[in-house]
Parts: sequence; C-alpha cells; structure tokens
Amino acid sequence: MVTTILSTAGIAIAVVTGIWLLGDIIARWSGMLLAVAGVGYMIGGLVRGAVMAAIGLLLWLIGHWIFAYKYHGWKSALAQRLFTTTRLRRFDPTRGWAIPVTDSGQADGFDSAYPSSGM
Repeated sequence: MVTTILSTAGIAIAVVTGIWLLGDIIARWSGMLLAVAGVGYMIGGLVRGAVMAAIGLLLWLIGHWIFAYKYHGWKSALAQRLFTTTRLRRFDPTRGWAIPVTDSGQADGFDSAYPSSGM
C-alpha cells in the first residue's frame, strides 16, 4: 500500500517536472505540426483535419501559456495578441505582473510598500 502511494507520488512529481521543464517546447512544436497536418487534411477534404487543426491550435496556445507563465513574457507576438486582446485575456499569465511607473520615476505604491528607514 505505501509502496503504491510512493510510486504514484514519484511518477506524478516526474510528470509535473517534465511538463515544467519541456512542456512549453513540446506543446508549441507538436501543436504547430498537428495544426499544419490538420490543415493539410482539410485541404484534402477530410473532416478529421478540422479536429486535428483545433487540437493543434490548442496545444500551441498551451505551450505559449506555459512559456509566458515561466518567463513572464511571450515567445510569439501572435500568442501575446490572442491572450491580451481576446476573451483569452482572462487566462493571461502575465497580467498584473508589471509595476506601473509614474512620471517621477518611482513605481506606484513603492513608498507605501517599503517605508524608508530615515537614513
């Protein structure tokens, strides 16, 4: 019983670590290839091409979301535009991470968050 629980936990940790380290690259590339193949099937007249293209687009977006979450920036201008100007903006991982700067060069709320020590 304990061995099964530890094995399951170890596998879950390995999967999460793998997704964190390589998930953005794998999802972006496999999504792009699947979307291109789906478009090719659609041109050939097969209905399954639309499903393949949709799954490919979804994988591509997931890959860009993971990248933006990890690095606080976008790998593609198209992905940035999709996540910031459409209904997907609710899922934008970079939303609210920037600190607005005022004309004085100080970040808004900086003085109140970190009071000076009087030195």
